[in-house]
Amino acid sequence: MYSKAEPEWVTYGFERYTEELIGNYESYHWNTEGRIITAKFPTYLVVAVYTPNAQPELARLTERVAWEEVLRMYLFELQKEFDIPVLLCGDLNCAHQEIDLHNPKGKKKTPGFSTEEREELQHMMDVGFTDSFRYLHPEEIKYTYWSNFAKSRERNVGWRIDYVLVSNSAKEMIQEADCLTEYHGSDHCPVMIQISV
Repeated sequence: MYSKAEPEWVTYGFERYTEELIGNYESYHWNTEGRIITAKFPTYLVVAVYTPNAQPELARLTERVAWEEVLRMYLFELQKEFDIPVLLCGDLNCAHQEIDLHNPKGKKKTPGFSTEEREELQHMMDVGFTDSFRYLHPEEIKYTYWSNFAKSRERNVGWRIDYVLVSNSAKEMIQEADCLTEYHGSDHCPVMIQISV
């Protein structure tokens, strides 16, 4: 995580609430995989994540759903303790709606678009988060990831799986949100948000 402003503190993994959260999920190694960084600033928290992939044939779906459950509890604990908005950003490895995936027909069992993964992401929003891009651009089709095969990026055959989710308490403060598709160098593109917290 790079920041012009120095955070008050930074933690890695779910270490701030590990005992409370990980008890039933000890077989997973999220705290040692570098999947989550949390930075506390005076008026908001930033949580950057790389969500586990469900893998072909949804082989790791159980772990993926468990991750979502623990992440939601973690964000809930942060909001409860600090009473300031949380910005959850990163590769959430899920195209939330059909508009977020090129040609979604027949992909309900595909990793990143399975019914279970989409329901978990919807649950995250139901408990108090807003998809900043979709909030400002409800009908716009933009992607953040393209396969390296079959000239997918050139043909814009992509997925929107990178997000900035914002606590509902701060959604009215979202001024701008976008997928910066003009940036190359990876099979993903950056996402951005401007918010007055």
